[in-house]
Amino acid sequence: MEINWFNPNDKSKSVFDAKEHSKSSHRENVDESLVPKRAVLFCMGKAMGIIKENYKTKTIIEKLPGFITRSEVVVVEGYPNVCFLHGGYGAPQTADVVETLKALGVEEFMLFGMIGGFSKNIAIGDVTFPEKVYAEDGVSFHYGLPKEYIENPCPEIYSDMFDYFKDKGHNCTNENMVTSVAVFRQTFEKEEQWRQKGLVGVEMEAAGFLATCKFLNVPHYAVFFCSDKHPLNKDEKWVWRTEKFTEIQTKFVCDAVNYFLKIS
Repeated sequence: MEINWFNPNDKSKSVFDAKEHSKSSHRENVDESLVPKRAVLFCMGKAMGIIKENYKTKTIIEKLPGFITRSEVVVVEGYPNVCFLHGGYGAPQTADVVETLKALGVEEFMLFGMIGGFSKNIAIGDVTFPEKVYAEDGVSFHYGLPKEYIENPCPEIYSDMFDYFKDKGHNCTNENMVTSVAVFRQTFEKEEQWRQKGLVGVEMEAAGFLATCKFLNVPHYAVFFCSDKHPLNKDEKWVWRTEKFTEIQTKFVCDAVNYFLKIS
């Protein structure tokens, strides 16, 4: 069966769009003058807590008026030109976040996510800057013609990011990964198929994020932190984090925030 959910010739209006939804009576009012042009999404559960613990933040939106995700949006005091928020769990939520922020005036997007590694070519704590993401999410097929891979082109404004993280002591790679939203269907056979394609890890948001941003024609980029290692066969054990994982994750999040404070 051919997947053909996107019609490039369909110029009709959405039944309801993100702008209309954000203004609906069952959503909180947002002062759009406070929303910066640059947004950084963290698709990792502890990131916002880390940011609040390590920086003096100001909440500019208590609950993002999205359809699915209702994340708090913050800025670091003294740096009003970039905001930080949780990007959602799964491609539908992340696409919702991007659409809603774009409707509120955001013009540039960054996503930091986490991957579960299933390859010998990646270790817990590694940071990967993939050139492309294998799409098994479904959402991306609504934002562009169906294709196996969604490109992750680094815009000029982030051109020094790889070297920045490397200089901060992170082990950086350009390994590619896959977006899959079928959490309990990541079988050993499926992961072996992914390895044969040269992929090293799996997560749930990237393909949807990249396709949505490309459709909206906004600068965007996505970078990933390896949080755990999947067993390569049924005789191995899942390696979830490490003794110093919290320390490593905190450094990654803070280095990411500092990068954007540096360029803002």
